[in-house]
Amino acid sequence: MILDWPKQYKEKLTDARSALSRIRRGARIFIASACGEPQLLVKTLLDMAPSFSDVEIIHFLDLGLTDYTSEMYTEHFRHNALFIGANARAAIKSGHADYTPVFLSEVSQLMQRGAMPIDVALVTVSPPDMNGYVSLVRRIVDLAGQHSQSRLLALGGGGYNMEVVPTAWTSVLHIMRGEPVPEYLPPYWVELFMNTTGHEPLFYPDIEMKVGPNTEERIDKELSMTLEGLKKNIREIHGLF
Repeated sequence: MILDWPKQYKEKLTDARSALSRIRRGARIFIASACGEPQLLVKTLLDMAPSFSDVEIIHFLDLGLTDYTSEMYTEHFRHNALFIGANARAAIKSGHADYTPVFLSEVSQLMQRGAMPIDVALVTVSPPDMNGYVSLVRRIVDLAGQHSQSRLLALGGGGYNMEVVPTAWTSVLHIMRGEPVPEYLPPYWVELFMNTTGHEPLFYPDIEMKVGPNTEERIDKELSMTLEGLKKNIREIHGLF
């Protein structure tokens, strides 16, 4: 428990512009991904662009504002994507942003070991709990409590989107049951996907992936760990597997 945290918390409260004004020339900023991205801070960062110079922005998956990749911000910001989201793809292709290919599981190690030190982190967290601690996932847990009797199973990762959801779940469920991956998707899933998106989902005959032996070994290892963790969670929540 943090002693006298309400007083410390109140003393640290400030507005977005005041907080961002502390960013120095040449700083490296990490922006949280997806629903963890603080939209107000990013918008204010763009509004204050003339105050910044040579600032590098690190991002996993940008679903919100990515105007900092625009050519008009070249002197102020340089985006370095660790995963190429749709919003940053054009900027990377045109040379207005960079891409550092890396396993997402290794990003924290880059920061901790000093290979990619972070000067500023812009994240979204919950309000403090009774002990003064904040959480990156508290809101998700709260929603699970409201709508699903606190049962929560989250899948995610690079490339996990509507295009591959049917393939991912078809493969995962069969592999966990010790069955071979089916050649075709269940017709119901295909129909549901087409009604939702207006086109057919991708499946193995449509997906071609070429990787080196080291990458293939790493993927196999991480996939095995993911499946074991998934089995454990489903077993504890639903009594399956």
